Amino acid sequence: MRRLTCPDCTAGPGPENTSVRTGCPDGMTEVWHTADCPELAVQCILTEDRMRRAREADAQSAFSVGVQRLHAAVIDFDTDPAAAPFISALLKLVGAQARSLDRPVPLSRWAEILDECFPDG
Repeated sequence: MRRLTCPDCTAGPGPENTSVRTGCPDGMTEVWHTADCPELAVQCILTEDRMRRAREADAQSAFSVGVQRLHAAVIDFDTDPAAAPFISALLKLVGAQARSLDRPVPLSRWAEILDECFPDG
C-alpha cells in the first residue's frame, strides 16, 4: 500500500485522524487527514455527489422502464369507457414527468391535463 501525506493538513496515522483509502490499477493508496482538513471535506463532497448522481441515474432508468410498462399495459387493457379519462390523464401526467425528470410537473400543467381529460360540462 502506498501511503501519502495530505498536502493540506499533513496528518499522520492516529486515533484522532481519518484514513482515506482508494484503489488504483497500481494498488491501494492511503492518505490520513485531520477532521477539519479542507481536502477531506472536498473528497467527501465529491463522493456524495457521485453517489447522488448514480442514484439519480438508477431512478431515471427505472422510471423509463416503468413508463414503457405502463404504456404496454394500457395497450393490452380492454378499457371501460368510464375509465378512459382517468387512463388518459395518467398517461399524460406520466409523459409530462418523463420529459422533465429533473423537476416535478408544474401545477399549471397538471391543471391543463386534468382540464383536457375532464372538461367542464
